[in-house]
Amino acid sequence: MSVYKRPGSPFWQTEFVFRGNRVRRSTGATTRREAEQYERRLREEIREQVANPSPTGKLTLDQACGKYWLEHGHRRRDTKDVQRWLTYVLTYLDRHTLLADLSARRVNDFVSAMRAAGIGEVSINRAVTTLQGVHNRAAKIWEEPVAVIGWKPFKTKEHGRSRWITQDQARDLLAALPLHIRSLVWFMLLTGIRQREAFNLTWESVHFDRGVIEIIAKGGIAREVDLSAEAGVILAEQPPDGRYVFDTTNYRRRFDAAKAAAGIDDFRWHDLRHTCATWLGQSGASLDVIRQQLGHSSIVVTQKYRHVSRAEVRDALQRIPTISPTGDNVVPLKKAK
Repeated sequence: MSVYKRPGSPFWQTEFVFRGNRVRRSTGATTRREAEQYERRLREEIREQVANPSPTGKLTLDQACGKYWLEHGHRRRDTKDVQRWLTYVLTYLDRHTLLADLSARRVNDFVSAMRAAGIGEVSINRAVTTLQGVHNRAAKIWEEPVAVIGWKPFKTKEHGRSRWITQDQARDLLAALPLHIRSLVWFMLLTGIRQREAFNLTWESVHFDRGVIEIIAKGGIAREVDLSAEAGVILAEQPPDGRYVFDTTNYRRRFDAAKAAAGIDDFRWHDLRHTCATWLGQSGASLDVIRQQLGHSSIVVTQKYRHVSRAEVRDALQRIPTISPTGDNVVPLKKAK
C-alpha cells in the first residue's frame, strides 16, 4: 500500500501508478487502515473503468468527471481544488446526464443551483471552468459527440480580494500565537509567499549563504525568494529536525483563535501575502519590486496590492520641485481685476 500523511493534515493520502498514470488523492480517512481500504477500492474502480469503458456517445457526466480526474485532474498541483470543483459539478448537476446531452440550458441551471445554495461567485466560476475542461477534453481527446456551448456568459467578473492588516494588528496577532505558528505567520508576513509554499518549504530549499529560499510557485514554476535579515533569523531559529522547516500542527485552530484574541475579522492565510505586499508599497517600494518579491508574471496583477494613503500623497506633493522665482514653495497668483 502507498498511503502517507502530509505534515499538518489529519487525512491520509494515496499515491500509486496504474498503467503509466500516477493516481494521487486524499482518502478522507484519519487512520492508516481506513486509508488502505480506500486505496484498494479505488484500484478496483479504476480497473473496472478501464476494462469496461463507456461506448462513444454514452458517457455520463459522472463517468466523464472520473475519466478527467484520472487522466488530468490528479496531475495538477491544485488537486484538492479540482476535487472540490468536480464535486460541485456532480452535486448540482444530474450525474447520470449523458455528456452528449449537456447544453447551455443545463449549464445555466447548474449555475442557478449553486447560487441558490449560497456558493460564492469565485467558486461558481471555478466550477464552471472545470466543467468546461471536462467538456473540452471529451470533444478534443475522447472524440465524444458533445454540443457547442458558449461558456463566457456563465462566468461573472471577479473582484480581487485585497485584505491586509496594519503592523500594530500584526503584532497583536503574533502575540496571541504559540511559538511554532508565530514563526510561520511572521515568516509569511516578511516574505509574501503563499500558504502552500510556506507549508511545503524544506531545508534543502533554504540557502542561508545567498539569503534566498527556493519554492515551487503557482503554476509549477520554480523561483527564488529573497529573504530579509529578520526572515533569515526566523529560519535559523527553527528546529532542524525533519524535512520541513515549519511545524504546522493545529495551524488552523491556532490561527483562528489568535485572530479572535487580536480582534481581527475577515482575515485569511492568503491575506498575509496581501499584507506583505501592502507594507512594501507603503514603505516606498516600486511596483516592480513588489512584483519581483511576490513572483507575479505581470505588473497588472501587482496593481491591486498597492494601497496609497493620503499621508503618502501629501508627502509626494511636498517633494514637487518649486517653480517660484523666490525659491519658496509657494507660487504667487496674480489677483484678478
